[in-house]
Amino acid sequence: MVNASKRVTLKDSTLREGLDTPGVKFSVEQKLRIAKALDRAGVSEIEIVAPSRVGHDVQFARILKAEKLQVRTSGLVYANRPQWQADVEAAASNLDRFDVLMPVSPKRKPFGRNEKAAVLAEVLEFALAAHPDVGVGFPHSTQVEVEFLVEISRLAATKGAKRATIYDTNGGSDPLAVWQLITGLRKTLNVPLLFHGHNDLGLATANSLAAAYA
Repeated sequence: MVNASKRVTLKDSTLREGLDTPGVKFSVEQKLRIAKALDRAGVSEIEIVAPSRVGHDVQFARILKAEKLQVRTSGLVYANRPQWQADVEAAASNLDRFDVLMPVSPKRKPFGRNEKAAVLAEVLEFALAAHPDVGVGFPHSTQVEVEFLVEISRLAATKGAKRATIYDTNGGSDPLAVWQLITGLRKTLNVPLLFHGHNDLGLATANSLAAAYA
């Protein structure tokens, strides 16, 4: 018997990250076929809006909504994007849920830790006023000190974030490191955790399993 607090949920990003692949372009009909297939397979959530093209991608969200599928739709919004307010409003009007992204790498703007925290808090407050189901995501999570990741995750949860997504953005982590990271975060956070792995070193599946076991 599986405890509800340890339930594993699958979120598919084919219709978001799949479109980041050079040369890949889906027609509306192809997108609908993929979404319906995922719905039939029992996937509970599909990520269909990319943070760099929110205004464009929400158009498909409107089309998909008319299909009345069981699967929930989600997307991503960059907290530090100049047009973040418009992106949040578009996501809030067309998606079942969305996540506010704050890259935690010191090489990504905003560069300072305090500035990252302040910007995230401002955007998250605005987003939660527009929609009840908003989470946060932290690109480059496996490339920074765990202490800072815990700190900014706690801040987001305190501000009302409904979940936190941990990204192995460069695909450079390993299963043991991922297991240790997720285990540590679970001890300090009271919101659901998601893991998003990349396959640069061929370890995305192993890292995702390690995150699930954690």
